[in-house]
Amino acid sequence: MNKYLKSEIDQLLYLALEDKASPEQAERLNSLMAGSEEVMSYVADYYSLAARLKKSNAIALASLNSPEETNELFNVLEELAAQEQLAPKVEHCRECECRTKENPEKFKPVAGAQRVNKFMLVSTAASVAALLLIILYAQLLPAKQPVAKLKDSINAEWQGSRRNFETGDVFTNSAEPIILKEGYAEIEFDYGASVVIEAPSEFYCKSDNQIYIESGSLYARVPSEAVGFTVDTATSRIVDLGTEFGVQAVGDTQLHVHKGRTRLLAGEKNSRQTFSVVQGHAKRVVSSFGKVKDIELSRDMFVKQINSKTNLIRRGQDYVGMADLVSGGNGFGTGIEGVELNPVKAEFDAEILAKDRTSDNKFRSVESPFIDGVFVPNGTKSQIISSSGHLFKECPETMGNYYVGITEHLNLLDGRPIELDGVDYGKSDNSSIFMHANIGITFDLDALRSQLKGAEIESFSSEIGICNSSWQQCNADFWVLIDGELKYSKTNVTTKGAVDSLNIKINPENRFLTIVTTDGGDPEVVYREGEPIYSIQSDWCIFAEPKIFLE
Repeated sequence: MNKYLKSEIDQLLYLALEDKASPEQAERLNSLMAGSEEVMSYVADYYSLAARLKKSNAIALASLNSPEETNELFNVLEELAAQEQLAPKVEHCRECECRTKENPEKFKPVAGAQRVNKFMLVSTAASVAALLLIILYAQLLPAKQPVAKLKDSINAEWQGSRRNFETGDVFTNSAEPIILKEGYAEIEFDYGASVVIEAPSEFYCKSDNQIYIESGSLYARVPSEAVGFTVDTATSRIVDLGTEFGVQAVGDTQLHVHKGRTRLLAGEKNSRQTFSVVQGHAKRVVSSFGKVKDIELSRDMFVKQINSKTNLIRRGQDYVGMADLVSGGNGFGTGIEGVELNPVKAEFDAEILAKDRTSDNKFRSVESPFIDGVFVPNGTKSQIISSSGHLFKECPETMGNYYVGITEHLNLLDGRPIELDGVDYGKSDNSSIFMHANIGITFDLDALRSQLKGAEIESFSSEIGICNSSWQQCNADFWVLIDGELKYSKTNVTTKGAVDSLNIKINPENRFLTIVTTDGGDPEVVYREGEPIYSIQSDWCIFAEPKIFLE
């Protein structure tokens, strides 16, 4: 590598580290690395030194202390370079381009002989020597420094020299084992990655971008700025390349990649095998002899998210259970069995009351993080359906009465089972929302997004129909609205047990999802063969398996 090429590479590396490289300069650096092992080695050394200076004595003792570890760094750089080449082109700043054209000499290597300032030469040599001593001292005698913090925990019990961690407490770069005896903990590393650890687990934080897990399970989320996050086990090393992945270390090591890609290095340091493991794939490293096997990806082996405020413990579920929300839950199974959401009091009642009741059409807020409010529609005046004032413009006139509040898993009504198309929705295995006409409920989609840390909500799906076992003639309407805009309606449903399926797209900007049942426009009471039939008689409306799907 001649001095002109080296000078160009130095300039490119400096710009890259300062995040000032243009797309063309980044592409030039990638092409130079791809075309020369010498350049790749030089870049690896440069980045290694820069990383050590940046992290100082927070670097793990084992970091790059062997040729094998250096080779691993080369592999990671190659992967990053490949990823960069596949990335979409970024619009570059015309103003920056103009400034570069105006001062092209700033980046040109200067040829020809130059006078050497001996004082500067001696000073530089002394500075380099001091720098090397600092790096050597950092590796041989690393001080404990904060590298991560406890972001959240649920029912966590700790064991060892430190038996108590509170939210916000720090973890240092220490090889002293930390044992999570019970519960769940989310740790956020200073470099940007976060991991959810499930008990029982033993681990320690090696640096602000590296964790060692002796035993147990963790799930890692790595944003783009923290690419290179590393998980070590007794038999392997997993290097992130922009992913979400789970690691289980129980004798053998399992790696399950749910998003993006990783590099798996298996076996002893002097005989490691390297594998690229991408989204949708999983591997097991057998501890006894280091052999690597393909295994089936597990969607629910790992706890992906926790939220102590809502008691959320989310594994592989790709949906929110709406029936759980109407019983006071968080959408993941924490609701209370046998409660009724009363649309007049806007409260959860411990007793389910079957009684004809009337109300005005006022929208009432519910003290629940995920339910915006409830109402009894009557259509006689504007029907507000959200705390932001959205209107149900298509709301028909109704008698303004209802018989039962909003319930999940209603077992019996008037001694009859709650069945739809042969399925008993009174059983806990079958999810449903029972909404006897006339009732409406609005869910807060932003609250769900917040609980799920910005997860994208994709759609709402359900099956709808009127209970087979209701004992008289039915006539009811079903409505679904998003931010006051009607997305679905099925009116004058008079056939019991008839099922209609719906799947409604939800956009990122959408805030409220509203579902409503109304009485089909029947008069308050009619007499058939001398028997009174009321407007909402047998309007036993069911939303079966209602789910909000996540992307």
